[in-house]
Amino acid sequence: MKKKHYTPIERLLFVTKSPFRQKILVKRTGSDVQYIVKLFIVGSCASGKTAFVRHWIEGKCPDPERLRLTVGVDLAIKNIQLGPHKLLTLQIWDFGGEIRFRNIVSLFLGGSSFGLVFFDMTVNQTLVDVKNNWLPLISRYYDVDLSKEGQNFIALVGNKSDLIEFTSPDERVTKGDLKDLKKKYPLQQFIVSAKTGHNLGSVIAFVIENIKKILPGYV
Repeated sequence: MKKKHYTPIERLLFVTKSPFRQKILVKRTGSDVQYIVKLFIVGSCASGKTAFVRHWIEGKCPDPERLRLTVGVDLAIKNIQLGPHKLLTLQIWDFGGEIRFRNIVSLFLGGSSFGLVFFDMTVNQTLVDVKNNWLPLISRYYDVDLSKEGQNFIALVGNKSDLIEFTSPDERVTKGDLKDLKKKYPLQQFIVSAKTGHNLGSVIAFVIENIKKILPGYV
């Protein structure tokens, strides 16, 4: 069999061990290594995806005046030093949650190695949307069975935990709702507040630890 020859750019691309079978860009300059990884964030409109991203990037609660409805998709960059000479660069793709934007989501999912699926803890319908729309869409696109255990490259994030106590029990997401969803989709679940910062560190740690596992040549 004739050996295939790759261009220098092609040699920078490594197929990961992620079930998504996507690619990570690796740049080497002397002893320095930079891993460029794509992360997508989806979920219903106004579930707090952009507030989460801004809090992560800036390290503090975003100014509400700076937040706006995401039209289509926004891109943010987060650099994380993994150790001496090792830099992780996350390309964070934040997708608008309106129905009219969902047709374009699949155009941008390619190359992602991790995904966060958001819902609003104060609006039960957003969790229904995760179950009936977002997770099936991701499953179809990546040809991944998210109903199986051990899918650590997708996590579910329930935002606005600071508002739960002010929400009617008939409207908010309950522990029973989360338990029922986990029976169908046994994915890691996090309850957070992008406003107060509650539990954001746990989500970020989960993302980074699981991405590190698939970095080519990373020790």
